[in-house]
Amino acid sequence: MARRSAAGLTMFVLKIIAILSMLACHVLIVFENHFPQYMQMSLYYIGRIAFPIFAFSIANGWRHTGNRLLYVLRILAMAILAQIPFAIALKGVEFTNIYKTFFSANLNIGFTFLLAALCLLIYDLLRKSEFPMLIALACAILPALAFEFFTPFHVDYGYRGVALILVMYATMNDMGMQFLSSAGILAWMSATYSRFSVTILLDTWLAYLASLILIMLYNGKLGARAKYLFYIFYPLHMIILYLLKVYVF
Repeated sequence: MARRSAAGLTMFVLKIIAILSMLACHVLIVFENHFPQYMQMSLYYIGRIAFPIFAFSIANGWRHTGNRLLYVLRILAMAILAQIPFAIALKGVEFTNIYKTFFSANLNIGFTFLLAALCLLIYDLLRKSEFPMLIALACAILPALAFEFFTPFHVDYGYRGVALILVMYATMNDMGMQFLSSAGILAWMSATYSRFSVTILLDTWLAYLASLILIMLYNGKLGARAKYLFYIFYPLHMIILYLLKVYVF
C-alpha cells in the first residue's frame, strides 16, 4: 500500500482544479458557437478533468465526514437548487413551470452523488458483514442500475459515474489499485462518449487519466477550509452563465 506524499495537493486545491475544469466545460456548452473548433476541443478535454476529481472528493468525504446524514442533506440541497439552472443553462430547456422544468432534463450531478451515497451505504453494510469486496461492489451498484434502466430519470454520468465513486471508495487504501480500476471505468466512460471515434476515445481517456494523476498527488490533507464552496458555486455559476448568454451574448 503506497503512502501519499505530504508535499502533494490538498483536497482544497483538487476541488479548485475540478471547479475550474467544470467551468470550462460549461462555458463551452453555453457559448459553443462563440468559439473556433480548436477552442471547443480544448475546453472539452479540459472539462473531462472535473468529474473524476469530484468522484474522488465524494468518496473521500464519505469516508471522513463526521455526520453522514448532514453530508447527504447538503448534497440534496445543492442538487435541488441546481436542477432548474442546470436544465435551463446547460440542457436548453425553456422554463414553463417549476415542476415541468425540474424534470424535463437529466438530473444534475448532485443527484449522481446522492445515488452514489446510497450505494456507498450498502457497500459499507455488506463489508461490515464480511462480504468480499467484489461481491459487495456488485450488490452496491444495483440501485444505480435500477435507477438507470427502470425509471424515466437519468443522472449525469449515469451508473458508470456511480461505479467510479464506489470503486474509488473501495480502493482508497491502495493507490495503485485505485488508479488501475478507475482508469478502467474511465476507459469505459470514454468509449460511451466517443461517438465511435477512436481519436476522441483516446483523447478523452487521456484527459481522464490526467485527473487520476492529480488525484494520486493528493497528500491526505484538507487544506483551506471551504466546506460550502462547491455547494454554492455549482448552482450559482450556471445562473450567471445563463444570464450572460441572455443579456450579454
